[in-house]
Amino acid sequence: MSLLSQLDNLSKITPEDIEIMQKLSRIAQKLQKLGLLDVLEGVLDDDRTISAITSFLTSDTMLEILVNRDNLVKLVALLSKNETYSNLSAILEKLS
Repeated sequence: MSLLSQLDNLSKITPEDIEIMQKLSRIAQKLQKLGLLDVLEGVLDDDRTISAITSFLTSDTMLEILVNRDNLVKLVALLSKNETYSNLSAILEKLS
């Protein structure tokens, strides 16, 4: 690519583009500090892992989860209560 075409490309960068690049840089720096950048790179380099993630994200099960997310969040919130956990544990003990 010639120097003139590179300069032309640079002239097309908007302030919004610069802001996005700055945010991405800050995110990458945080991921690096947490040690997650290497983990993410390893995941992206593993074709089997990427295939498994892609299959899961595009599955009917995932679609159902997304469609029913409000109900699932309510259910998890209910199950997270100590009283609900105690009651369910007592019921399951009696059934077993």
